[in-house]
Amino acid sequence: MRTCQEVIGNKSLPHTLQSTDDCNNKIGRERKKYLESNDAQTLCTYLKNKQLEDPAFFYAIDIDKESGRIANFFWADGQSIMDYACFGDAVSFDTTFQTNKFEMPFAPILGTNHHKQTIIFGAALLFDETIPSFCWLFETFLIAMSGKHPSTIFTDHEDRSEFYFNKKWHDLLREYDLEENQWMSNLYDLRKKWAIVYRDSFTADMTSTQRSEGMNNVFKKRFRRKLGLSELLVECDKVCASLRANEVNADFHSRRKSIASYSPSLPMLKTVAESYTSRMYSEFEAEFKDQFVLTGQLLKAEGSILTYMVRHMQSDHGATIVFNTEDMCITCSCRKYESVGILCKHSLKVFSINDVFC
Repeated sequence: MRTCQEVIGNKSLPHTLQSTDDCNNKIGRERKKYLESNDAQTLCTYLKNKQLEDPAFFYAIDIDKESGRIANFFWADGQSIMDYACFGDAVSFDTTFQTNKFEMPFAPILGTNHHKQTIIFGAALLFDETIPSFCWLFETFLIAMSGKHPSTIFTDHEDRSEFYFNKKWHDLLREYDLEENQWMSNLYDLRKKWAIVYRDSFTADMTSTQRSEGMNNVFKKRFRRKLGLSELLVECDKVCASLRANEVNADFHSRRKSIASYSPSLPMLKTVAESYTSRMYSEFEAEFKDQFVLTGQLLKAEGSILTYMVRHMQSDHGATIVFNTEDMCITCSCRKYESVGILCKHSLKVFSINDVFC
C-alpha cells in the first residue's frame, strides 16, 4: 500500500509505506502537539488534489517511527522539476523559522533562470536542523529530480569570492604571526588545488545565499500568521505563481523587442543578440565594451597554444588567458565563463587581438 509518506509519480523512497488513512490516524494519534488531526486530513486532501491537477507533483513525508510525528516534509510541482532540469546546476538553500504554527524550519531550494530571476525548485519543512534531517531532504530532493546533482550548493551565508578568501588568509597569517612560515607559504601556493573558491563549478553568478535571504523575506511577508501545513503550501503556490508570471513577462518582452546593440554590425554581437535573453545580452555587451580599456601581452606561444596576460590600462592587475588557435578553445584565470556562462572581457580582448569576431 502507498502512503502519505509516498512519492508521487514513478519514484519511491526507501521507507516502509502505509496507507493515507493509516498515516492520518497515526499523525492524529501520536502528534497532537505538533500536528492536529484536522491538519493531517486537510494536508493529505490537498496533496491528493494537487496530484490530480499535476501528475508530476512530487511530495514525501518522513514520519518518525518511534513517536509517529511528522519529521520532515518535501514537495515540488511539475514546473519546479522541469525548471531544475534546465537551471539546476547551482542552487541556494537556507532555512527560516516560525513560518508555520508548528515552528518547523521552512527550507525553500532556489535557483536562477535565464533572466537571472529567482525560481523555486522545491521546498521543505524540517523537524530540526540536524544532519539526519538535511540528509533526508537532499536524498529526497535528488529522487524528485531524477538523480541530477547540482554543481554548486550555496548555504549558510558562505562567501566564495577569491577576494574574500585572500583577505581571510592574510588576516590569519597576521593574527598568528605566520607571514614567514614556509609551510603556510607552500600551502598558499597550492591553493588552487584545495580551496573551494578556485573550483571551476558553475554558479549561475550566485556568490552567496543572498537569493535565499531575499526570498525568505518574501515568504515571511506572505506568512503573516502561523499557518497550517496545507495553508502554507497554498501560500507557497502563490509565491511560485508570482515568480513564474515574472518569467513569462520577461520572456515576452525579450522575444517581442529586438535588442538594441550598440554595434549591431559586429557578427559576434549580432549572434549573441539573437541567442540571449535581454538580461544576459546586456551583461555580455558590458564585458564586450570593457575589453577596449584592456591591453593584451603575449607571454608565450607553443604551437597553436597562445598564452596572454591581459591588464587594465591603468592597473597592474590582470588575468592569464590560454588560447588554442586550432580548436578556438579559450580559458581565462578569472573563470567567469566556467562559473557564469558568458565570455569575460579578458577572453574577448584576446579574441580581438587575434581578429576572431565571427
